Amino acid sequence: MPSLFDHLQNLGFKPRKISTVDGGEYSSACPACGDGGKGQASDRFHIWPEKETGGLCRGRFWCRQCDISGDTIAFLQKFHNMDFKTACMELGIVLPNRNGDTRRRYQPSPERLTGGQGWVPKNYGQPGTVWMEKAGNLLADCQERLKDHSEALSWLTGRGISGEIARAYGLGYNVSSKGGDRYRPRSAWGLSEKQGRNGKNSKLWIPQGWVIPAFDDRKRLVQLRIRRRNEDIDKFGGNIKYLPLDGSSMATMVLHPEAEVFVVVECGFDAILLAGLLEGKIGAVTTWNSSARPDRRTHALLSNASLVINGLDYDAAGNKEQGWWQVTYRQHRRLDPPAATAKDPGEAYEAGVDIRQWVIDGLPRGIKIKLGYDRLRPAAKKQPKKKVKEEPQATPTPLVIEMKLSNGKTIYLTDDQDEWQKLTDQGKPVFSRNELKRLQKATASMNAEERLAAAMQAIDTKEIFGGYIRRGESFVAGDKT
Repeated sequence: MPSLFDHLQNLGFKPRKISTVDGGEYSSACPACGDGGKGQASDRFHIWPEKETGGLCRGRFWCRQCDISGDTIAFLQKFHNMDFKTACMELGIVLPNRNGDTRRRYQPSPERLTGGQGWVPKNYGQPGTVWMEKAGNLLADCQERLKDHSEALSWLTGRGISGEIARAYGLGYNVSSKGGDRYRPRSAWGLSEKQGRNGKNSKLWIPQGWVIPAFDDRKRLVQLRIRRRNEDIDKFGGNIKYLPLDGSSMATMVLHPEAEVFVVVECGFDAILLAGLLEGKIGAVTTWNSSARPDRRTHALLSNASLVINGLDYDAAGNKEQGWWQVTYRQHRRLDPPAATAKDPGEAYEAGVDIRQWVIDGLPRGIKIKLGYDRLRPAAKKQPKKKVKEEPQATPTPLVIEMKLSNGKTIYLTDDQDEWQKLTDQGKPVFSRNELKRLQKATASMNAEERLAAAMQAIDTKEIFGGYIRRGESFVAGDKT
């Protein structure tokens, strides 16, 4: 059977042996809090694959930075998205028979993973008033230049960003009157002076390229990033593709912060593409790189969201970060890769993928209905049956009632505790009479469409997480715990 060492490697990490304690101790970067900027040299995360835990399996892990810890079962649950039973099956563990020994012989280790403890979101201040005024003037000029720059508009169209979407999200194109980059005195922008290699004060570099603005909650311009042209990147500054203009706030870029569902991507253009195609019903968060973390404002938005769908690049770096997002946001789910040969939404669009439908397909049915992306077809009217007199006869009430819904889904109704548990263990949506009463009470003030969306969300939650509904309001609020 694969060991804890193998499961860590499967996430893209390369653990290195550092001692022979407890059968061997290994270190690497942490699946929850990252590498701290050290890359493969990071040694904050420790595992002991052969260490006896006194439970059902061997193997322990611990991070000295964020203090997460647990055994191999906990590792599979947190970083491979397995439930308890699936993790045990993966490790070849036979659980006690429910009809035999019912004592709980195993308790999951008390991991401290919620929110990735040890990580504190940063709060970035706004730029100076002089910078904000100058940046606003520059953006307005670049927006006008984009209107008449057919080559720049064509490049955006190739990425799926129409002229209408570009205007809606304030994109611009920077090029000097003589062509090429612009340079401005730093002091004129309220920035401190910097000396170049020649000992003279250097100027603020504003390279030619597409300008992406970011705004705070009060609609104030706080950040400008410039996507440089490929031919300029090839000439110099090959490691600078998206340049944050000096003086910008490094706050996380969020489009439609009022949304209840958010998609997380690395590239600002991918965020604009998705936000535009999804009519602003789904917010978009841009990290700009796979290991970046949300700032305090964005963390609050994601923590209160009904769903956080993750579309970080589908490469080794993006896949490696999924563990952190999974343990930090309980309502997180990873979108399936959009295409076999594409690592991000932009490349997938260029390959002909319907990016809008790709995101919608990754949503639970209840949220699709709530956002207006999916509606149930009305059930066919039943023809009235002729009344036939029959002798009354006693019919035993079945333990489980199976109901087929008009959308093709099947739900089960039972008040028998054993049958309820058996169906739940099989991953089927099963409800007791008390659960239905709680849902009915929680949705009493809703209209018919809202009640339908809440019901579908309840069914989706049952299929994914199981469990007993103790408060119907939890489904209404999007809380699936």
